[in-house]
Amino acid sequence: MKKIILITMLMSAVFAQSDCNKDNWQEYYNSEGRDMTECDLSEADLRGADLSDARLSGVDLRGANLLGLTGADLKGADLTGADLSGANLYGANLEEADLTGADLRGADFTHAGPRGADFTGADLTGANLTRANLIGANLTRANLTGANLSPANLTGSNLSMADLSRANLEGVISSMIRGVPDNLPEGWSLVDGKFELIKEPIVYNEYTFEITDLSNSGKIPSAYYTLWIDWNKDGNFSPEWGGWDKSVALQERKDDFEGEKWKIVETMEIVESPKFSIVVYKNGEVFQNIKTPFDMQVDIPFDRRFFTVEDVNFDGYEDFYFTDYMGMVNISFIIYLYNSTSEKFEINEDYRSITSPRFDIDHQIIKSFTRGNAAYHESEIYIVLNDKLTRISKIIDDVGSNEYKYIIYDGEKEVAVNESLRKVKLNIAFFKTQKFNVIIDLLDNSNYRYASWSASKNLRNTPDLILKNGVKQETENEISYKFKKGEFSYVCIFNKLTSDGQLKVFQNKKELVKQEASVFIVPNEVKPYEGNKHKITLDIKNNLKD
Repeated sequence: MKKIILITMLMSAVFAQSDCNKDNWQEYYNSEGRDMTECDLSEADLRGADLSDARLSGVDLRGANLLGLTGADLKGADLTGADLSGANLYGANLEEADLTGADLRGADFTHAGPRGADFTGADLTGANLTRANLIGANLTRANLTGANLSPANLTGSNLSMADLSRANLEGVISSMIRGVPDNLPEGWSLVDGKFELIKEPIVYNEYTFEITDLSNSGKIPSAYYTLWIDWNKDGNFSPEWGGWDKSVALQERKDDFEGEKWKIVETMEIVESPKFSIVVYKNGEVFQNIKTPFDMQVDIPFDRRFFTVEDVNFDGYEDFYFTDYMGMVNISFIIYLYNSTSEKFEINEDYRSITSPRFDIDHQIIKSFTRGNAAYHESEIYIVLNDKLTRISKIIDDVGSNEYKYIIYDGEKEVAVNESLRKVKLNIAFFKTQKFNVIIDLLDNSNYRYASWSASKNLRNTPDLILKNGVKQETENEISYKFKKGEFSYVCIFNKLTSDGQLKVFQNKKELVKQEASVFIVPNEVKPYEGNKHKITLDIKNNLKD
């Protein structure tokens, strides 16, 4: 009998020891008491695993994949002091779990359900809590520095002595919050249990556009500006450039004739009147008289100009545009961008060259579509990069000749890519390492694709590797795109602080490849659109003449 008791005690001791790991954890989970204390589950693939009611105190879950735990989840699990730094907890059920003192740095809690969970003293630095359900959670003394809580639900949570320095609270759902945090992100306050953004007083400018039909006005006098240059510096000037806008003449002098002796001569010319005039009133007073180009299509009816107010360069300020050219299918616009320094609207010729543009604020891109005929189409996507319009992709579908082209921007130049990759929602990023070229595309909402070539190969060739169903993860300083193929993981990392990145390849938890990368990434991936930075009301008055 004593021997049986001794053997039983020894067997219990075996299952309580720290030799529990990712390969044998099921034995410990299925033992009496489900005791997995101090189990080493680092880099373990626990997708869909049943860990309900497990004793997980002190467990090491560094880099573990806990994606989509459903039904058999972590509800009520004891994760006291567990190391889950960098763990993928997307959609995991952590309701009423005990995460006291846990290391959760950089963990992904997107769409997770830690409702009523205890995070007392936990380190959530840089954690992604996007849309996490934190109703009634205890975050006393938790470190949430740089955490993304947009738009998490913090209703009824306890934030006593929590540190929310540099946390992202945009869109956070909050009410009945208990306790007082030690630190809040700059510009935020906690008022009556609810987070509020401290808004600086803004001087609102109200603009009224008075647009008058001038189609029957005949000829009118207009100032014409000619730029003269004294090439030999002997007092003899010769004309070099002429135009209707003095500011353009001055810019031309600066761009092409810097350092030369110059003068601008103004003359009055009798010209055909524009089809309409645009007078801008600022706060009720005349502020700007906008000149329309004389080379715009003249036979478009006034009511088909489609005067529109929209933020077309995604700087947070509304701009103004109207129809320039209208064909059977294609259309172009004359666009005036709002200059926040001068507070005036300035024509931009680059936008004028885009055919049938559509302005996608959600992705901060401009889509263009050109139809040559029923069998020939071109589509382009532009971004605003360093205040300049930059094309990041072009697709040519010539069905008639069965020819297709796909061109993208690699951060330096446009490059042709294998046409089989052209059917994408948006080209996201280009990673260049010493040995590889990698393109990241968005196929549809939250579904990323990885395409890779050896650096020695032409991108028109078939990619060496194509992976789909990639996942984007984000911390305060990094964005990563992760892809799986069996036991291999491919990770492209972009550093927000340095604007460069890395390519890493793992076999299970073993790192096989780590290469530094230069990275081009579209602006919206790094910084979502921020509109309404300054309120501008445009009330367009169409004063049509009979």
